[in-house]
Amino acid sequence: MTRAVQALQDATGLIDELAARHLGVNRTDLWCLSRLAARGPSTASELASAAGLTGSATTTAIDRLERAGLARRVRNAADRRRVLRDRS
Repeated sequence: MTRAVQALQDATGLIDELAARHLGVNRTDLWCLSRLAARGPSTASELASAAGLTGSATTTAIDRLERAGLARRVRNAADRRRVLRDRS
C-alpha cells in the first residue's frame, strides 16, 4: 500500500511539473491557478489563504500569472477598493 501511494504521489508530481513547464510557470503558480479555477475570482488574501502562501508570495505569483496571460486583475464593481484576481 505504501508503495502505491508513493507511486501515485510521484506520478502526480510529474504531471504537475510537466503542466507548469508547458504553461511557463512554476508549481506554486500552477497551484494558485488551480485555486482560481476551483474557486473563481478571488482577492489576493483569499488566494493566499487557499494556496497556503504569504501575501507577498501570492502577489509575486499573481504577477507571474498575469505576465503569462493566465490571470488578470479586475476591479470589483461592488467595492472599488478591492481588486479581484481572475483566470483569463
